[in-house]
Amino acid sequence: MHPDLEALLQAYDAALEAGPQESSRCHDEFEQRLKDLRARTPGVSEDSLRNVIRLAYGQWLAKQQKPSALPPKA
Repeated sequence: MHPDLEALLQAYDAALEAGPQESSRCHDEFEQRLKDLRARTPGVSEDSLRNVIRLAYGQWLAKQQKPSALPPKA
């Protein structure tokens, strides 16, 4: 995965998971990363980028979850 995309997804995750004290800072960081991405991708709407981020986030999140250990065979 591209490092910029991973950093954006991590910022998105932090914004979603942040508690009340960190929410504003995490949201601002995500929005700044999104703004930077929009500047590098003229012609792509913000709504399109947000939709792609949501889709990529689901896939990224699934990969972040480590599988539980299999139970021993009986």
